[in-house]
Amino acid sequence: MAYRARGQCLAKMNRMPEAIQCLERSIEILPYFHEAKVDLAIVLSSLGKGSEAKDLAYAVLQEDAKHPRAQALFQQMKAWN
Repeated sequence: MAYRARGQCLAKMNRMPEAIQCLERSIEILPYFHEAKVDLAIVLSSLGKGSEAKDLAYAVLQEDAKHPRAQALFQQMKAWN
């Protein structure tokens, strides 16, 4: 959880490469940490990596179909296409 929190802080400071590293590390440690996956998807989306972000949101929904943040993000990205 500490890596996720650090990743969130770094993203807010617009230090995206470092934010991605922290969020990815968080997911390595806890592969089913959906919140970190959604956070990573949001960061990737903000960097124009919509396909990767959409895949992450979809992966979360495959594991938890009612995850509200993943649902919202996935629907938002579907609307962009």
